Amino acid sequence: MEKRFFDFWIFSLKGYRSAADEWNRKGKQLAEAGELNEALECFNMAIAIEPCHGESYYYRGKVHFAFAMYDEALEDYRKALKNGYEGAEKAYNELLRLYRGAVIQK
Repeated sequence: MEKRFFDFWIFSLKGYRSAADEWNRKGKQLAEAGELNEALECFNMAIAIEPCHGESYYYRGKVHFAFAMYDEALEDYRKALKNGYEGAEKAYNELLRLYRGAVIQK
């Protein structure tokens, strides 16, 4: 826990946007390594530092999707789009289509 606290302050010294970018980068690396819980913490930290960090919402949405947390993933993709991360549009539309299909088929 102390290391995370230290990392937070080191990244914060770089400025909010660059700190959020750094947490996002770290989260992407962890996600690629299959460390999804740790990646989720990094994306949460990036969003806490910079609430308009669209890319972090997108990648957090991907982790939520991997955990079958579809409502959370959909909301994250929506926030990614709202905050200018256009790369989330395809994932948002596909999840929305699948989600609506699952609801309709019940």
